[in-house]
Amino acid sequence: MVIGKIDYLNLLPFHIFIKKNGIKVIEKKGYPAQINRLFENRVVESAFISSIKSKNKNCLDAGIIANKKVLSVLICENKENLQDKESETSNQLAKILNLKGEVIIGDKALQKFYNENKDLYFKSEPKFKARHIVVKDETLARKLIKELKGLRGKSLESKFAKLAKKYSTGPSKVQGGELGWFDPNQMVPEFSKACANLSEGEITLEPVKTRFGYHIILLEGKDSKNYIPLAKVKRQIIEYLKREKLQKELKRIKNSYKVKYLIPKN
Repeated sequence: MVIGKIDYLNLLPFHIFIKKNGIKVIEKKGYPAQINRLFENRVVESAFISSIKSKNKNCLDAGIIANKKVLSVLICENKENLQDKESETSNQLAKILNLKGEVIIGDKALQKFYNENKDLYFKSEPKFKARHIVVKDETLARKLIKELKGLRGKSLESKFAKLAKKYSTGPSKVQGGELGWFDPNQMVPEFSKACANLSEGEITLEPVKTRFGYHIILLEGKDSKNYIPLAKVKRQIIEYLKREKLQKELKRIKNSYKVKYLIPKN
């Protein structure tokens, strides 16, 4: 049997059933509109689908159609009227609601919002790349800073690495004090604050005191374009878009019927 299913549909109970009964199944995955076409062309014999358009297909041998109502659709306004090939449901809903623009659904809609708003909402703290020398004695730390003052570029990096291997008490001494890239939250606050105040290629001109001792820091890189991954904020985006749609709909009702009510705040 060849079965069609939507990519994101969880069919674990069905898989358990067919395994217990020794049924051989070939899966063809896709988005709803694609599965519909597979039915029309008799490429699949049965399917698990969820789409408005599929309800009118007489060629289905077997199928489970979800009856849940689709109440929202995302439209890119001020764009050419384009349908989404992956969702006949969204296209029909946009038509019913008389919405003009490009129809986008699912992860594409979330990705669009993320891309357009990541500098505003999803920017995380910058990451740093640094070397350090940590010693127990402040006097020694100041002596090492004097040796490094005035050096730039490769000369500074080379000298810094030699002093780290000779004097540093931290585990990074074997790599010449190299720490690689790190998130500020990975370090003690005093260390991260010192890194934030440095420009690339600069060293701290005063010893940085932490519970580990006195640090001399060489900042090798700073990545200010650092963002929280979409996967971690997907749920927040969905909830935001829901609230935004609700507010727009309430405003539309207010303008149409002149009723009084309170619009929920974000």
